[in-house]
Amino acid sequence: MLNQLRRNFILIVFILFLIACISGNSSAANIWNWQSYETDHFEVFFQEGYQSQAIETLYYLEKHRSEIAGLTGNELDYKISLTLEDIGLFTNGYANPVFNKMGIFTNNPASIAGRATYENWLRRLGIHELTHMAHLQNLSGGSKVTTRIFGDIMSPNIHSPLWLIEGLAIYIESQQSPAEGRLNGGYYRWFANRAAAEESLPELEEIIYNHNYFPGGQQYLYGAVFIDYLANQYGEAKFSELFNTYGAYYWAAITGNFFPGIGLDRAAKEVYGKAFSELYQDFKEFLIEDNWDFEFSGQEILSNENGYLSGMTSKDESLYYFKSNSYSSAPFEYHRINRLIEFDLIKGQEKVLLETVAGIHGGIEVQNGYAYFLLGDSKSGYPNIYNNTRGIVTNLYRLNLETGVKEKLIRDEIRDFAVLNDSIYFATARKDNYGSYVYQYKDRKVEKVGYISELIGELKAYQDMLITVSKGNQSAWNINLLDPENLELNPIVATKMPEKQISIAGDIIYYVANYFDYEAIYSYDLKSGKSYQLTDDIYARNPVIANDQLYHLSFNLDGMAIYRQDINEVNYDQARPVENLTVGSEINYDLAEVGQELRVNNGFTSNIGYLLNPEVRLLPVFIYSEDGTGLNSYQLSLNQAGSFDFNITSRLLAPLTISYNNFGQESGRYNQLRFNYPLYRSNLNGLSVIDLFYQTDFNYHRFGSGIGFRYPGHRLSLNLQANFSGQEYFGRIRYQKLFSKGRLTIDTSLSQELKPGYSAREFEVSGNSGYKIGADLTYKLIEIHQGSWNPNIFFGDLFIKPFIDYQSYDYNLLSGGFELLLETGTANWLHLVPRLGLAASSEEVKTYFGLELKF
Repeated sequence: MLNQLRRNFILIVFILFLIACISGNSSAANIWNWQSYETDHFEVFFQEGYQSQAIETLYYLEKHRSEIAGLTGNELDYKISLTLEDIGLFTNGYANPVFNKMGIFTNNPASIAGRATYENWLRRLGIHELTHMAHLQNLSGGSKVTTRIFGDIMSPNIHSPLWLIEGLAIYIESQQSPAEGRLNGGYYRWFANRAAAEESLPELEEIIYNHNYFPGGQQYLYGAVFIDYLANQYGEAKFSELFNTYGAYYWAAITGNFFPGIGLDRAAKEVYGKAFSELYQDFKEFLIEDNWDFEFSGQEILSNENGYLSGMTSKDESLYYFKSNSYSSAPFEYHRINRLIEFDLIKGQEKVLLETVAGIHGGIEVQNGYAYFLLGDSKSGYPNIYNNTRGIVTNLYRLNLETGVKEKLIRDEIRDFAVLNDSIYFATARKDNYGSYVYQYKDRKVEKVGYISELIGELKAYQDMLITVSKGNQSAWNINLLDPENLELNPIVATKMPEKQISIAGDIIYYVANYFDYEAIYSYDLKSGKSYQLTDDIYARNPVIANDQLYHLSFNLDGMAIYRQDINEVNYDQARPVENLTVGSEINYDLAEVGQELRVNNGFTSNIGYLLNPEVRLLPVFIYSEDGTGLNSYQLSLNQAGSFDFNITSRLLAPLTISYNNFGQESGRYNQLRFNYPLYRSNLNGLSVIDLFYQTDFNYHRFGSGIGFRYPGHRLSLNLQANFSGQEYFGRIRYQKLFSKGRLTIDTSLSQELKPGYSAREFEVSGNSGYKIGADLTYKLIEIHQGSWNPNIFFGDLFIKPFIDYQSYDYNLLSGGFELLLETGTANWLHLVPRLGLAASSEEVKTYFGLELKF
């Protein structure tokens, strides 16, 4: 009786604690109030305050639906659900053709971001994601039968390489305006041209898989330039032919991934007369021939191998910038370190001022012995499901350059800031309408100055004024003068193409623009109004003046670098940048103009209705379904006992996740209820994660917690599980020291009747009470980076992992050995790690082979 009371008391306390956590999160209550707008072809789910973005998104999707249908060969005569979510300063979207849904995150990219080339973000992102849906859901012939039975997971076009999927979407997003889309941004074409000039273009099989090579996202870059080549050489109409042809290969979902010769290459031969391997070689030869006279100006003064540079500014005789590097700690596992650097131009030496695991946002300002900068962090209470109600905010820091002491000043969704006299001005985006709020930070207090109708991407101080890079909802980024007193905005450099990445030296603004199909550095004299072009044959970012010379960032084939060159002012025809360009007038997003009528639904009811149609139907083995927003899901699967297991998972009380499992076994059916609550998250150095869980089968109660710490070169995690009524527990401490080519891991656990489920490297002693301790060193031996297109396989890096384990349960056992681990990509989507090992103990010596799937 006493034990029963104790169990019930613990259960009640735990549930009350969860309710207290949930009630403190406003998003958890609002999660029930998802609203829904519907047209003939789309249903968008959103939260209160995002009505205007929902209508705008529907407008562009309906307006461009027929255009995308024509390019992809998919009539798009069915309804697609879409979730509009706010994840703070995180920018992205997704398309899920298996579940017939899309997602759009509301944050517009900043002007210094890689996605900065756009006039209207919701249009560009909507077109990109809808292109994915139309392409991947294109069906014909026998595939209509197989997908009707098993769901869209059997759609042949879903089983395409990422370079084709993303390359097509980037190509189409770049057709709306010369000021929109990544193919119009300068970087993609310039980098591919330089790689061609140095005859270093990757092979087709190399740009499918994710490996730690530079630059990241090669599937996007080379895929887009390759698709653009095909469109120019063979015409856009071939795309729909290709997808219609391949969409009829019902066998492609199983065999076409591994053997393009009977899948995608077969379709390409029917449409283009050549396999994709041949088409890609033609593309490479074309680029090499077209860039035989490629020249590169400027003197390289520093290179960041396999890494990026950003936010560069200058002060006195030094440059300040962020240096970001990604390291391979294990197969398909990478850790990133961001560093704030001071580079002494006289000595030619770097000094690390700060190391962090946090993301980098905005630029750097150096004033009066302090460096000011923004680092990304995580905050709860956001109206989203994708990131479990958490969003990205920024912390504005001030670093004393003499003492190295760092101080946090402001925490908000700061897009950029400027230090002006004794104040700091910063901008955030308005949520319910387009535009920016401007704030003043002075005497440790924040005061809202007001609102402007343009979105601010950059802020710089000039005399007693502010210079902005900002844009309207239907225009490109332009440079404007902003009066901080009355927020009057006056244009300085405002063409129909984007001007961005500004710095100011004296009375001259230096900026980057893509006026002539390549990005170059330009200057504008605020006194005389004269403009000059300063570079013409190098992709440039972050131009600054130091020691009367021009410094900027650009790309090598293996990393970013700082370049220096003399200031050569060249006149250019200012009329040329606006020739043949059109700027859309302000649009009221009237759906009647695109032949649609807006219908308002009960968002919660409409969302749940999607559960009635399971989208994955691998009968009779597996059934899976999600609702329209991803709040709820269920799964029915056949188990090894010949019975069925059932699971239902819900985040209606997000961020709390509740899951119920019903297992069928020979001895009967068993229930399990589990609650998971992410109590704490941070993207900064130090404490990063606190998770809580409670699990019960209604007789046995288990509680647990997980705590994690992250530092640039270290990781530490602590886990504890306990069943207090039975005096059972399990504790684990795991430490990792990270290197540039690997990591050292020390793992120890202590258990009382709750033995952990993982083994000590091929040897497992009996017993449930005792301890384990082990250590291993994962080290990258060589970079292979070789493979083949048909059959489809690619090898990345080879690692070796020596290890030693000691475990003491019913008896003691010491063992050790080593493993060889190989990064392997195959079937377009699979990232596998074959593992060949040799292990020895006092009892025996054994060799073994394993295979791990990486996501």
